[in-house]
Amino acid sequence: MSQYEHQSIRIYSKNPAFFMSSCAAYHIQIANTILDQIRALDKWALPAWGANEFNAVKNGVQFKIKTPLYQRGVRVKITLNGKDLYDIEVFRIHGPNLKVIETAEDVFFEDLTERIDSLIEKDKKDFVFLD
Repeated sequence: MSQYEHQSIRIYSKNPAFFMSSCAAYHIQIANTILDQIRALDKWALPAWGANEFNAVKNGVQFKIKTPLYQRGVRVKITLNGKDLYDIEVFRIHGPNLKVIETAEDVFFEDLTERIDSLIEKDKKDFVFLD
C-alpha cells in the first residue's frame, strides 16, 4: 500500500472509465489529504461525528456521519475548489432524493473541523442546559 492509499477510501463515480484512469489516484490522494488534515487538527473529530463509509469523489472526500442530531442517511462532502480552499456540503439521501441541509464555501483548512462541527451540530448547540 502506497502512502497515498487508505484502506477505507473507495472511489465513487458514475463513469466506469473513471476507475481505470490515472485521475482516480489523484482523487484518492486529495481525499486522503483532507482526512489527514482533519486528523491533524483534531484526532477525535471523525470518531466524534461517527464518520464511516469514506469515498473519494472528484476533488474531495465524502463520508456518512452519525451524530445526536443526524442519526441516518446524512453525509458530508468536502471538496477542494479552484481557490485552494474547501467547500463543505451536508446532505441527506432518502431513496432517490438528495436534500442539501447545510453548505459552506471557501473554508481554510485550519477552520475545517470547526466549520464542519458547526454545520452538523448547529441545532444542538442552540440548546441551553440548566442544572
